Amino acid sequence: MYLRLGEVLHVGSLDPASRTARASLEGPCLSVSVDPEDWGHIARVSGPTWTLVRPGALWLDACGLGDAEKARIRDWAKTAGLAEETTAWRAWQYDDEADDWRYMTLPTREAAEAECQDMDPDGVPSDNGELVEPVAALRLTQAAMARLERWHDPLDGEAGALILYAMEVLEPDHPDLVGIWWNEIHDPLSLSCPRGGVLPARLDEFDIRDEYGNLPPFRREEDPQP
Repeated sequence: MYLRLGEVLHVGSLDPASRTARASLEGPCLSVSVDPEDWGHIARVSGPTWTLVRPGALWLDACGLGDAEKARIRDWAKTAGLAEETTAWRAWQYDDEADDWRYMTLPTREAAEAECQDMDPDGVPSDNGELVEPVAALRLTQAAMARLERWHDPLDGEAGALILYAMEVLEPDHPDLVGIWWNEIHDPLSLSCPRGGVLPARLDEFDIRDEYGNLPPFRREEDPQP
């Protein structure tokens, strides 16, 4: 459920004043990786590369969770009023460049059908053999979306609930827990790369320097270092 990783990297500005409202897969967490060049390309970010060091750092292994852990997080989110079960609609599209099927998850059948108009359904891997199919989904509530700040989609409820669970349940009981790690396949051409998110309350525990040894804007040389 956890992994150790003492050094990670962040691409882009660390000036709080430059933060935008652009959606983020890590929500309120700071996006980090161990492959800054590939991750910068995938996330379409540029700027200085910052090295973050925190000996003994513990990360929640998002891709290594079992069914029992996932169910526990879903139940917690629903009980806390942060998520609810719903039916969403999956729209399948064939990606000629990747030579494979891809899908989008949308809130209504009408929205899903609009995404795959004029698409040939031959070979679609859906359960019902159609380009549009209903799927069970966990939808985040407005309260959850507010806590996640820049979260991209309320229908991506399981990933959002995981971040909130790490922040509100696990973090207080695990002093070395600094973030969440998605150990995804390293395949930049398919926009996939291992990545992490540093929990906001843990950022001050890292020693942070850019490639020239400079400190980030929110930290001064005279500040005590972690």
